[in-house]
Amino acid sequence: DLIGRVQIPVKELMATPNKMFDRADKLVGFEDATSMSGTLHWSIGYFDKVPLNRKLERPLDNPPPPKKSAASMEMLPGDKAPNPAAKDGPPPPADVKRTPPDTKYPSGILSVIVHQINNLERQNLKGASGKDREGQVGQDTDEPSEQGSNLPSGYCEILINDDLVYKTRVKQYTSMPFFEAGTEVFIRDWQQTVVRVVVRDSRLREKDPILGIVDLPLAEILTESSEVSGLFSLQEGVGFGRANISVLFKAVDAQLPPNMLGWDTGTVEILKPIEVSIDSEYQSTLALSKQSLVATTTDSTEKIGNP
Repeated sequence: DLIGRVQIPVKELMATPNKMFDRADKLVGFEDATSMSGTLHWSIGYFDKVPLNRKLERPLDNPPPPKKSAASMEMLPGDKAPNPAAKDGPPPPADVKRTPPDTKYPSGILSVIVHQINNLERQNLKGASGKDREGQVGQDTDEPSEQGSNLPSGYCEILINDDLVYKTRVKQYTSMPFFEAGTEVFIRDWQQTVVRVVVRDSRLREKDPILGIVDLPLAEILTESSEVSGLFSLQEGVGFGRANISVLFKAVDAQLPPNMLGWDTGTVEILKPIEVSIDSEYQSTLALSKQSLVATTTDSTEKIGNP
């Protein structure tokens, strides 16, 4: 049921960029004239994208030829006469392929696109010919085939800091699925962000197995540029193949406080043995050998059995 809504034109926020505003807005219904009970107290702001830092730009591998010196400035047939009235324009922006993100601006918009997966196949220990399969998980198959019962119906899940943000469509029975799909999402700190692309095989009446995972820590892959495109081998799964993935980060002028730069999802790890003591009055009625421990978080429950 609709309790109420608040509507603000973005143009108002753009008039004063890079600043948060505390607001108290009355709730309205489907139409602005419809009054609803309640007031929303919130903060909102518009933040500009930050241009790339030219000081961080790497030099070209093959630089253009140098400009002519004064001795070689004489006109040759076919040369255009210089225009004294023409003025030099602003310098071109830094090349995203040669400029890494600036550590002064950790927050921004992250774009992740899965283009395709080459030679996607489920693991088959005997192989198509009955012989033992050579190679390890993550390597390509020699000759991908679109025939046979081992063709997967693959799809991809994009997780950012262990939170699922996007899932592609299923590509039925193919070893060369083309997706050309992805998403853009705001991230708080690119130096602490980990992107995982999980490739699964769609199954009927059973859980979808993981064919492979591609781990992309942004602090490791964005050391020389703000955009990375390449082939990444599938690991940690029951399949083979290489995924063609593109990652692009665009910083925004938002300086978040340190307590807002972390992850929303954490991992609980029990490092030492758990000791349990029982009062003497219950020792005769309670048998520890038949008991088990249960660890519970807000997202999952894990049963810890006796060794």
